[in-house]
Amino acid sequence: MAASSEGYWEAPSLEEETPTIHAFYQAQEKDREKQGGRTCELCRPLENEVTELLKTAFTFRCIEIIPMKQRNEMERKLIATLARCHECGPSESWLGLWAYSEKVQRSGLWNSEYVDDAYKMTISDLEEMERHVKK
Repeated sequence: MAASSEGYWEAPSLEEETPTIHAFYQAQEKDREKQGGRTCELCRPLENEVTELLKTAFTFRCIEIIPMKQRNEMERKLIATLARCHECGPSESWLGLWAYSEKVQRSGLWNSEYVDDAYKMTISDLEEMERHVKK
């Protein structure tokens, strides 16, 4: 994997595809690896590379929402809204396009729960989220 000129991480194009990534794609297509299942040996090096990239190049923000019902509702709303965002889609070389889940491929999110929900966050929901972020 390499950084694009915009700083996004993308899989190589077909013209520059390495044997490892090509083998990964073939293994994914053949075995359709399942979440929580055993990782295929051809996929392991690439999955390790992705894990390392997530640890070193990304930051995450935890938001504390104590009542479980409220936390679960906010998660559902946020995922459903992001899944419908036309401006937030993945690149054409996003590895999720090869994911085992059709919902992941379609939504552009590494998530399959709530992506088909019809909900869209309201201004009130966004203001509530902002209050939690500022805590």
